Amino acid sequence: LKNNYIYGIFCNAGYGQWGAVEDLTINLIKKQFDANIFGHIELINLFIPYMRKMNEGRIIFNSSVLGLVSLPYCSAYNATKFAMEAFASSLRQELINTNIKVSLIEPGPIVSNFNINVLKYLKNINIKKSFHKNKYNNFIKYFQREKNKFTLPSIYVAKKVFKALTSNNPKSQYYVTLPTYILSYSRILPNPIFEEFLKLINRQRN
Repeated sequence: LKNNYIYGIFCNAGYGQWGAVEDLTINLIKKQFDANIFGHIELINLFIPYMRKMNEGRIIFNSSVLGLVSLPYCSAYNATKFAMEAFASSLRQELINTNIKVSLIEPGPIVSNFNINVLKYLKNINIKKSFHKNKYNNFIKYFQREKNKFTLPSIYVAKKVFKALTSNNPKSQYYVTLPTYILSYSRILPNPIFEEFLKLINRQRN
């Protein structure tokens, strides 16, 4: 709050619905979009008029490295985060002549309950009857690990959010972990080479 107006919004709600495309129902995909993007849009539209009255404000989205690159078995989550990236970019341009700034946080692996929730929502998939059941079992083992060597404490995200809130000219994107930097910059590679690189990344998740 600032002068009794909402000054900053941090859009952080969401979860990951993992699953092969052929195993995802439309209802599961709709729920993923409701939580990860539609709820944020509804919230933002409530407060933009108040920010316009102040002619200042900060709208910050907690996106994901999976809003920058796509990996198998997380298409629904990927789609919501890619949508968030596009939505934030359009909104930023619409507000360009105001002092309302729009930023994206790109975390990567962070200590949180995200993995626990992935396992929770993976139960929505009928793993036993799936063609991909072996992959799912590998994912369960992967997500049961507490963290990998690139995982950072949540304070690193908080520091980026603080910068986005307090900077006079906040960045459009704030990368947090090493994998996010690497995957973001590797997108400049020719697509066949980039997809071979993603295959290597995906092997680490099995």
